[in-house]
Order: sequence, then structure tokens, then C-alpha cells
Amino acid sequence: MPATPQDEFLKKVLEQVDSQPRTIRDIAKRAGVSWQAAKRALETLYKLGAVRSKKVGERVMYYKVERPDDTWFRIPISDEHRKILEYIYARASEEYRRITGRDLGKTQAQKIAVRVIQRAGLDIPTPRYLYGRVTLLTFENQPSDASLDSPLAEILEPHIRDAVRWAVGKEGKQIAKAQYEEENNKLHRTLMEIEKVLNGMVKGKAPRTDLNDLLMDLLAYVPDDAAVVETVKELISHRWLLEQDLDGILRFRALFDAARHIIAKELMYLDLRQAGFSDEDLELLRDAKEFSILEFKYLLNTVEESSISEQTRKALEKMRTSLDDQGTREWKEKGSEILRQLGFD
Repeated sequence: MPATPQDEFLKKVLEQVDSQPRTIRDIAKRAGVSWQAAKRALETLYKLGAVRSKKVGERVMYYKVERPDDTWFRIPISDEHRKILEYIYARASEEYRRITGRDLGKTQAQKIAVRVIQRAGLDIPTPRYLYGRVTLLTFENQPSDASLDSPLAEILEPHIRDAVRWAVGKEGKQIAKAQYEEENNKLHRTLMEIEKVLNGMVKGKAPRTDLNDLLMDLLAYVPDDAAVVETVKELISHRWLLEQDLDGILRFRALFDAARHIIAKELMYLDLRQAGFSDEDLELLRDAKEFSILEFKYLLNTVEESSISEQTRKALEKMRTSLDDQGTREWKEKGSEILRQLGFD
């Protein structure tokens, strides 16, 4: 399809938008168009997700969104930080494959990158999320030929090799737990322990009383945010679900997962605000937190309804009794597969 005059005009305006914020007047002057025309074009480009805006005093300033889909919640990061992270990811992947013969997993890659950032003393933000600290640049679609200037690469190389050796032999959640232990991250350790107990209850291997103290610890460690605190209180008030059958345990688990997403997004927001990001930069993250709150409220409203099919319930019950009665490798594999399908791996 040939380009239309409007396409060419939008492209002309977009070419004058940099990664650093610029005023509409500045962009209009660089593009050789009127202020009104530039404003209309920028508003269209904003709706298309090609540019972002921020308000500085009375002025609205626009900046280009560079490759937005490979950062958490499209949070902008500098070209310098992107280049460093691409290098860390590429080199860690090469080193991990050289040692193990396998590809590097997403969680492993994130933890390795965070460890390198911390050990090398880099100023790249590493906010807290679902499984501890992460980088804003995701592991997906990273270039395999990333390179850096020699002096910085030489500084990073030993840290990358050490971080990869630290990660070898650990699965995703094992490496996350190791990170929590090193940082003495009580909140994330508590979340992981709650998840572990719930998984044990699904398998019929953990008593319900094990959760009581952990849930109170969770309330003590969460951020002092009204929505987060209220969410955890609601979660605790629904402990009665655990006294029911497997359906009740799974419904409580669904509430816990939704609550954890709310907590994680608040933690990420607090860390990034402290790192200097504006509310405009974090707009999608704030929207995501609001969506998670609505999801949690929806689950509360449907908590009396059946959450799993009869077929799934029978398979789970069969898996639980088989693990106890037969204990064969075959049944353990079948049971584990059922749990993975339900997100309890």
C-alpha cells in the first residue's frame, strides 16, 4: 500500500523527535511545520504509541519511544543502559551455553544481569518485581552481536563469568530464592514460602496452619500503601477457603497470585520513582496495578463459584492419592505435569 500524504507528514514530524523530551514548538521548527500542525501530529503519534509526553511546568514535551515492547511496562531506559544490558545478556547467554550446552532461561538471565549490575556498581535501576529484582530491559529479542567499548567490557567480563557460574545448576525459582537470601529480602522470601505451602496443600502435603504466621508476616512486610494493605487484609480474611476441599485451596491460591501482582507493581513503582522516573514514565505500570486491583476484587466477588473443572479436580485428586499410595516415578511425572499445567510448578 503506497504511503499517503498524512503518513509522510507524520514521519516528517517523528523524525524530529528525539529520545530526550522536546517542546512542540521546537519539534515544529525542526520539522518546518506550524505549531498547530505539529501538535496534531504528535497527538496522533502518542495514540499510536510512537511517542510519549511529559509535563514540565506549563509546557508539554514529547519524546520518542525506542523499541517499547522489550522493556517492562514500556518504561523508557537510556540508550547507554540499553547497550550495557544487551551486552550483559548476550555475553551471559554465550557463557551459560558454553558451560552447560543449554540456553539461558528468562529468570536466570534477569538474576545474572542484576548480579552483574550490583557487583560492577552500575547505576542501572533494578526494581523489585514478582521474583525479586529485575532489569527494565526484558530478555526477549535481544541482539546476539551486542558489543561495548573495550574498557567497560573488560570491567564487566569477570562479573559476568562469576554471575553465570553462580547461576549454573539452579532453576528459575532456586536462583530467585538465592537472590532473596543474599539481599535478606524478607517480603519476597515470605511470598515464596506462602507459594510453597500452597503448592504443598494442593498436593495434600502441607497442613493449613502453616500459612497463619506467614500471612501475618506478609502483612508486616508489604509497602505502606492503602490498596496493598487492604488487599492483604482481604486475603487473610479469606483463610476460611483453606478449610474447604481442593476447590477452596485453589481459589485461595488465585487470590494470593492476584495479591502478589498488586504488591509487585507497587514495589516496582516505589523503586523507579526513587530512581528518578516520573509518573508519566510509569503510566502503564500504574495502570497495570489498577488492573490487578480490579482482578483481585473480581476474584473476591466470584470466590463462591467453582474455579476448576470436574475433570481437573478428578485428575488432581488422583495425583494426590497416587503420590502417597504408589509413589512410582510414572505417577510423580503425571502429577507434576498436572501441576505445571495449572501453574504450580
